[in-house]
Amino acid sequence: MDDFLSEVLKPDLFELPTTRSDEAPVIAAHGFLFSRFPDRVSPQAERELADGLAQVSKREALRADRQSFFFRPVELLGISLASQVVYDSHPDGVDWMKDTIEVGGDFYHQDNPWRQLVAGWAASVVNANWRPDSSLAPSDMSVSAKALALHLSYNHPAPAQVMELTDERNALEKSFLEEIGTTALPEMSVSRLAAAHATLHHLITSILEEVINVYRDPERQKRAEREKAERRERKQKIASAGSFCEAQGRIAYWIVRILGIPLLFGGAFSAVSLYFTLPEIPTITENQSLIIYVLTFYATVELILRSMRAEVLQNLADRAGNKWKELWRTWIFERK
Repeated sequence: MDDFLSEVLKPDLFELPTTRSDEAPVIAAHGFLFSRFPDRVSPQAERELADGLAQVSKREALRADRQSFFFRPVELLGISLASQVVYDSHPDGVDWMKDTIEVGGDFYHQDNPWRQLVAGWAASVVNANWRPDSSLAPSDMSVSAKALALHLSYNHPAPAQVMELTDERNALEKSFLEEIGTTALPEMSVSRLAAAHATLHHLITSILEEVINVYRDPERQKRAEREKAERRERKQKIASAGSFCEAQGRIAYWIVRILGIPLLFGGAFSAVSLYFTLPEIPTITENQSLIIYVLTFYATVELILRSMRAEVLQNLADRAGNKWKELWRTWIFERK
């Protein structure tokens, strides 16, 4: 197998029981161990594993009470691996697992992404025709499910392609690293923790290798330096444009405030004139009434604003400048 199993299986320390070889958890454990370290499969161990698998295959896997290995996805994967380990001496084991997954696979369609991913991996091991009934979105996955999805996309392209994980690799990597780096990890089982650790190890190693390769290759190093210079220039342009817009926003604010002085007097004059001449005016048209109301309202607002302290008005000007700066960034840079 690969690094995922290496996280929980150490060939020099890990010992499996030689008894209870007909129990599903023991068979699954042997499947994980022997698929990762095939040199540990002695003829006797293979014979005992094949006999145990034959005994398990005689029992009902799709029980109504769901008390069997089939409903525990890690065991399902382990037994699928075990059937491949003993395929030469017991080929019926793979066929039995394939039929079992295809018949009972609907159980996993409504399950959480982690269990669906493990079940999909198990189905791929025995070439079973099963896949999730809908695409697994990164936003619906836990951190361990994202880790397992990435692990499959790196090391097992067949199930990753079937479950449509390959095209989501970049989104999964970004989401996984953000969640690992910014949130506290919940308590996990050993299998989930192993998936997270193996995937994180893979990502860190690949990043370090990429950095080393850049500095070993002169052309890539030059390209990296150019990209760095372009990013620095872009940041400078954004900062310069932001400062300019902030200043222009403050200027525009004060221009509006200064131009409001005539309107202030106009509104006040209209209100006073209306008060003294209203009894002598037989009718006022709708447009005249609307103009008088607008001027009066603006005059009231102006009086309120001009009654504020200088630092309050300064704060409003700063906010206007900041709003201009954010609009500049949004429409000029971020939309690209």
